[in-house]
Amino acid sequence: MKYKMKYKLVIFDWEGTLGDSLGQTMIPGAEGCLTHLQQSGITLAIATNKRDTSLQRDLIFFGLTDVFQVARSANRTAPKPDPQMLLEILQETGVDPESALMIGDSESDMAMAHTLGIKAIGIDLSGQYGALLRTAGACHVVRDYEALMQYLKQLD
Repeated sequence: MKYKMKYKLVIFDWEGTLGDSLGQTMIPGAEGCLTHLQQSGITLAIATNKRDTSLQRDLIFFGLTDVFQVARSANRTAPKPDPQMLLEILQETGVDPESALMIGDSESDMAMAHTLGIKAIGIDLSGQYGALLRTAGACHVVRDYEALMQYLKQLD
């Protein structure tokens, strides 16, 4: 099913949002979500505090090198919660903040997006951090990718 979202760009955090910290497994449902968004013509990006070499190794391992148009890592720009990596992603893609969506699992993900007026959705896989994510600026919090995909369908 294709999404008809008002968002042209979806920016994901990597660690804890799409993949584990060891680069060994994808979060369940993440790959399917990426596929749906990509097939819907939505530009995908990564903003992570992970080092670029580790991120690239993970993207190659999971076969995702062609999925993301742009990626920013903390060793290539200022780390989160500084919004510089999001500014660079917006500039490179030519998308304005109102047409971008951030998806992440940390307060720093929500805070940097909020600073630029980018809507942010928190992913709280453990169910323990929803209130913190909302306080940091999340417009919505989900527990898994199935709930995220359901929420995204409501945004058309």
